[in-house]
Amino acid sequence: MNIKVNLEPFHYIEVKDLYTQKEQYKILKELTHHESKGIFKTPDNTRSATEDGEFLKQNTGFWWDALYYDRGYSDILKINRKLFKVLESKKTEESWFFNQLYINRDTTLISYYENKDYYKPHRDNSLLTVLTWFYKEPKMFTGGELVFTDYDIKVKCAKNYTIIFPSNIKHEVTEINLPKEHCEDGYGRFVMTQFLMQQPTNE
Repeated sequence: MNIKVNLEPFHYIEVKDLYTQKEQYKILKELTHHESKGIFKTPDNTRSATEDGEFLKQNTGFWWDALYYDRGYSDILKINRKLFKVLESKKTEESWFFNQLYINRDTTLISYYENKDYYKPHRDNSLLTVLTWFYKEPKMFTGGELVFTDYDIKVKCAKNYTIIFPSNIKHEVTEINLPKEHCEDGYGRFVMTQFLMQQPTNE
């Protein structure tokens, strides 16, 4: 695991190889199993961002917490707890933003992008957005970069790469290009999005 804390032009964290080979295998197995069963839904079923009544994205997805009433039944929902080791690491002390955060709730959205899918510039409704990318190998698609549209930052889609950033930073996903012969067979771009927030507690 390789953690890099960036302070400019805003505070964000990059993590290479957050998950081990064994963990990646379990995650991708669960993702492709459910994708093949057709559970992934269109944007109107995933509380997606809109503008003038139009959805800003074209892809499919599913809220993993709604799929498993008990986290213990999902390899993904167990394994992705590893994220909090990153947020608690000494590296985050370099950033006053991450050092002062208090998080007590998170949700997991799994999204899948095939040919011509995209997500236009938008902001998320949480404190932190955490993205981790997965795909079958060999990689059959191009595109699908993460772009912070108000800054000169474009992040290439790489397997088992994680980026953590404030949710109010505007971002987009460039269009995916996947040959038609590989569509509908799980060779697109999977992204695990963890939305982290602070939920009020009764005192």
